[in-house]
Amino acid sequence: MPAPSASVEIPTTSTVALQKHCGTESPQPIAPKATGGISSTQRTQSFAPTGNARPDAAAHLTTPNTSAPVAESRLTELRRALEGKKLNSGSPYKPEAWRQHLERAGLTGKYPNIPSDLQRGFDAGIPVIRTTFTPPNKQSVADFITKAETEALLGPFQTSPLSLIPKPAQLGKYRIIQNLSHPHKPTSNITSINSAIDSDRFPCTWGTFSVVCLLIACLPPSSQAAVQDVKEAYRTIPLKPSQWPGIVVRLRGEDNFAIDTRNCFGLASGAGCYGAIGDTGAQLMWANGIGPLSKWVDDHLFFRIRREHLSAYNDQHSQWAADIRENRGELHDRGRLWFCGQLMPNGKPEEFDEDVSFPIRDLLQASPRSEEERRFTYCMSDIDAICNELGIPWETEKDVPFQSVIPFIGFLWDLDQREVALASAKQEKYLKAIREWETRKEHNLEETQKLYGKLLHACLVVPAGRAYLTSLEALMATFHDHPFMPRTPPRHTTSDLQWWKEKLQQPQIIQPIPGPVPIIDLAAYSDASSKIGIGITIGNRWRAWCLLPNWKGEGRDIGWAEAVGFLFLVIALGNTYRHPGIHCLVYGDNQGVVEGWWKGRSRNWPSNLIFCDIHSIAEENKFVIHTQYVPSKENPADGPSRGEYGPPTHLLAAFEIPVNLRPYITDYDTPLCSTELRTSSVEPQTKARHNVRKNSLPKRKQSDKRNRFVPANRSIQEVDTVHPTCPPAPYQEALTPHFSPQRPHVLARERLMCWKPTTPRNVLDGNGHPTNLTEADLRRILEVMEGAWAEGTREGYGSGLLVYHVFCDQKGISEEQRAPASPILIASFIATITGAYAGGTISNYVFGVRAWHLLHGVSWRMNSSELETLLKAAAKAAPASTKRKKRLPYTKEFMLAIRDKLDLETLLDAAIYACLTTTFWSAARLGEFTVKNLTDFKATHHVKPSDVITTMDANGLTTTAFHIPVTKTEPIEGEDVSWSKQNGDTDPAAALDKHLSVNNPPKEGPLFTYRTAKGYNTLTKPKFLQTLAKAAQAAGLDPLQGHGIRISSTLEYLLRGIPFEVMKVKGCWASDAFLTYLRKHTQILAPYMQANPLRHDEFIRLTMPPIRRG
Repeated sequence: MPAPSASVEIPTTSTVALQKHCGTESPQPIAPKATGGISSTQRTQSFAPTGNARPDAAAHLTTPNTSAPVAESRLTELRRALEGKKLNSGSPYKPEAWRQHLERAGLTGKYPNIPSDLQRGFDAGIPVIRTTFTPPNKQSVADFITKAETEALLGPFQTSPLSLIPKPAQLGKYRIIQNLSHPHKPTSNITSINSAIDSDRFPCTWGTFSVVCLLIACLPPSSQAAVQDVKEAYRTIPLKPSQWPGIVVRLRGEDNFAIDTRNCFGLASGAGCYGAIGDTGAQLMWANGIGPLSKWVDDHLFFRIRREHLSAYNDQHSQWAADIRENRGELHDRGRLWFCGQLMPNGKPEEFDEDVSFPIRDLLQASPRSEEERRFTYCMSDIDAICNELGIPWETEKDVPFQSVIPFIGFLWDLDQREVALASAKQEKYLKAIREWETRKEHNLEETQKLYGKLLHACLVVPAGRAYLTSLEALMATFHDHPFMPRTPPRHTTSDLQWWKEKLQQPQIIQPIPGPVPIIDLAAYSDASSKIGIGITIGNRWRAWCLLPNWKGEGRDIGWAEAVGFLFLVIALGNTYRHPGIHCLVYGDNQGVVEGWWKGRSRNWPSNLIFCDIHSIAEENKFVIHTQYVPSKENPADGPSRGEYGPPTHLLAAFEIPVNLRPYITDYDTPLCSTELRTSSVEPQTKARHNVRKNSLPKRKQSDKRNRFVPANRSIQEVDTVHPTCPPAPYQEALTPHFSPQRPHVLARERLMCWKPTTPRNVLDGNGHPTNLTEADLRRILEVMEGAWAEGTREGYGSGLLVYHVFCDQKGISEEQRAPASPILIASFIATITGAYAGGTISNYVFGVRAWHLLHGVSWRMNSSELETLLKAAAKAAPASTKRKKRLPYTKEFMLAIRDKLDLETLLDAAIYACLTTTFWSAARLGEFTVKNLTDFKATHHVKPSDVITTMDANGLTTTAFHIPVTKTEPIEGEDVSWSKQNGDTDPAAALDKHLSVNNPPKEGPLFTYRTAKGYNTLTKPKFLQTLAKAAQAAGLDPLQGHGIRISSTLEYLLRGIPFEVMKVKGCWASDAFLTYLRKHTQILAPYMQANPLRHDEFIRLTMPPIRRG
């Protein structure tokens, strides 16, 4: 049977040569011979030949007669043939049968255009051609019609170069490929056909490795599978007449062309056009009770189960369908459609290539069958019955009948043993590719990509192989804008490919089919310290090693040390827990190592060698390692890595350090050698080892280091130290996100940094070309950018990020769609939480999501006007319970009442009243003179006695200024606030003098600190407010909020006639928020409402809304 033509064929003597190359017979003409005609070349699908359509009208071509009557007659016949194509595309599919099946299945709404597209052709997104463009082919084909005739029939048209490639596993047969991406660089008025096509607009489902693994892992016992291949899949799909000018084929000679009317290889939307038919056909199979099934383009994988398992399996189906509906049903990810189920124990979602909306049916009575086939729900004749009605053509010689071991997408799947192996033909092919590679010293980009793609495919069953592809990845990164210039591979490429050759020469490459298996958490942690060494813990057991002098160098850095810790932890697990087949969870606080293991390799060469060792140990022990990030302060291995060792009774068993690591690492209790002793004066890790005694291990170190600001006869609690933090509290039940390795359980303020989008900033430039930047450079960008937000801001943003991901979990939003978030997703997020939170909270949450995008280099696509409108609406809809009452102001009378209830001779009260008056008269934020807790003081952030300066102007007036090193609005330079001496008992100068005399705070310690029996305590904000509240209650007054002090100061100074702008500067107001309080006090406004034009103008400027333009 000849391959189907997509247009009227006009064979010539040249056609015979082409048909010989393509391995097909000459089509028999079914139209009268004529002097001219239209034709298309014969192409087939890249995976298998498809289609059994009738041959189209053909006419032999003689030398064209150029006389006008002959030419007109020729064009008339050609137009008639094209009109016939518009009425009947010649596709094997039966549009009316598809319409009837879709109606019966209730799928017309989902696939409304399939019947008409089969009849009239598909729109492949080919643009309107305005200028004829006909570049030459590489080698070709045959002579059919002229350029002038083609333009007369179609108008302006465009051809693309052709090339021939051998068909896989079909000796002597070739496939024609149309290079529809030519020209690769646009000229002044010509662009390629593919450049105008967005392939994401033509999505379809794909039976990926993950999809097939899940299906097989969940099959009942004794299930079987079969494989069928659609014949000439691409070439059975007709295209609309509007698409034809873009796929005209140039043949041999200067003026010979053929008009193609069907889908072809090389078209960016080609897979999607066929995929529409493939997806619809698969759904109709399901609707008729046939399944489960999957497909990869035209290759279809049919599973069948035994009838006794039907009820239980359909129950599982129902649960899957519910999970998919809960997760938003069909998901569109670029050119792929897929369906998301529940999260598996490894944090990855279940992936399906259909919605599981139809149950499997028992088709025993549908047709006669053998006793063996009566055991199963359906047989091959049930598939054939539907396909014959629909006109789906199968390449029957490629059929693989139902059995327990079947080939699919290059692998051999064993359903009984639940194992998957690389097909032996693939092993031979990939081994041959490596040997051919080794015959040349230099390679271009295409050669490198071809070999890399083959080996990357093998990595699906050889996970360790990812660690042996880094040299090829590095080579691909060197081509930049010179893809055709041969380059010498990196020096490690030879050893990497040697490993691959040994692996591919094994009799069989096989592994268990990955599925939703439980993961065992043994509380296994590792850590490394660049100054001391490496530590690991498993449960309450530990072990440690020291890094030797000069361990750094030749690419070895802290990331390498962390990888070694990971290696030692895996060795210890292998020695301690010998249970083949288990999946273990291990923790680390180095994101480069943790996330590198998710990919199976590290870009750092020394670290990647460590990963290779880990792969070998995991393979030897037959267990699978899963990594998860944990913050350093929650890592129990942090102590042993820094020389803080546990009791010797809890030591893990010792093991030999690998030979290649002995020059850099030794056990924590190994005595020093003479060389190390000579360098111990400058090596802290050596000192740590020198102090170790085998029979008397050091206890956990207790920090007795005095603060450098505290005199020798005093002590102060945690001055200028980073305060320890407790582990994060459990999530609230209603705000518990789905588990994901992208989102470790960390403190709220750490989520911006630690929660990762799927497409974070990478080392490629704007054109997708690799740069010389490293992962360390990317981490540095993160560290610097994180400093843009204060800790309190990060905490609020982290809360918003949690709410956002819980929202995404509930809506079934995929990881890829969460960042970059589409405007509609952000709008839905705001709308969903409106009415549950205050407007300010919602705004903070949204800007937290925005900050997360910015921090990780992901584009923020939300329209600012739309966002502003949504947030304004959210604020209006906020429940009354979320609205704060206006903060009441402090007054001098209130402060005097407080003073009467304080004992200024006591150390604490003296500090508190001094802090109150200083904060009030300097119009400062309370948090700038107090700290959150006793351990929060930092000399580089908070006010110290040394930051206080008193100055005198030319008139003899004194002012006391306080330099605040870090403020909310000036985190780098800090700000100065000041006051002058006041009359009465609220005088800040007198209160400060009293405090300094009784408490005598350290010069470089906190300004407002008070002495206790154990030393000094820094004045905390909670302590300050608690004391004032008690004093207010004792005076019969309601306690006021801390923020009211600054507002009250602003009010007091404005009442004294201080100009608005002066007060705005003095109070360090970054906005006009204080004007909210201004409008309620007519005393303040009085001077501005008089005839004085200066103040009148200022009043108008401050109180009137801005002029709206346009």
